[in-house]
Amino acid sequence: VSPMAGVDLEPNRPTDRLVNITFRQCWAVNNSGAGFQIFPHALDSTSMPLDISFIDCHVRGIGIKPLMFPIVPDGFYFNAWDGHGVRGAVRVIGGSVSKTASFGAAVYAHGSNDAHISFSKTRFDKVALHEAPVADNHSNCPLIVAWLGSKLEGHALGGVTFADIEVTDDKPRPFLLVDGKGSVGIESLDGGATVYNPHKEGCSIAVVPETSSLAVRRNMSVSCHQSMAHASVLQSSFWIV
Repeated sequence: VSPMAGVDLEPNRPTDRLVNITFRQCWAVNNSGAGFQIFPHALDSTSMPLDISFIDCHVRGIGIKPLMFPIVPDGFYFNAWDGHGVRGAVRVIGGSVSKTASFGAAVYAHGSNDAHISFSKTRFDKVALHEAPVADNHSNCPLIVAWLGSKLEGHALGGVTFADIEVTDDKPRPFLLVDGKGSVGIESLDGGATVYNPHKEGCSIAVVPETSSLAVRRNMSVSCHQSMAHASVLQSSFWIV
């Protein structure tokens, strides 16, 4: 039965409170749905500001019997913000995600006016094991930020930071897909990533629509290692489309 997640934070009304919540050194293993899920559709700008942290939490083997593949069986699955303007912050600090059926981390329907989401020093190791089409000509990949059909109440897609994250992958695909096709734009999407992938495409960021790529390129840096081992075979720091 849905959601089949390791943890599901899903308030039912605007007055519900998700405050002073910390998951520390937790493991989500072999769930059919997501490892850690937040689905705050019922909250809005009148709600108490969110304060949620995942500290040194680990996800393994998500999607053993995939639920709603490829959207749901992700390591971290944060969906249904819809530009309602809920305040506060969600922080993923440290920890790791590996061997998920789909995305290592997925932030869906998140307006730049919604509670800020950050991933800091989190490792994503060979995730999105089962490829499937997601947006336009793009398939699932390690990370995604996407509108997922929500108009976000007229706000831009964004409000997400990837700070010093590490991605290891062996497939010729972008490490991050940003799909803002149905939103008014992409804002406040920033950070830095170290990527290990033997394929050049593995260090790229796919942006839909292409006209929004400049907004991502200005604020997201990538250190690229075309080696599966953590060695400086080829390393560069650059702005990337």
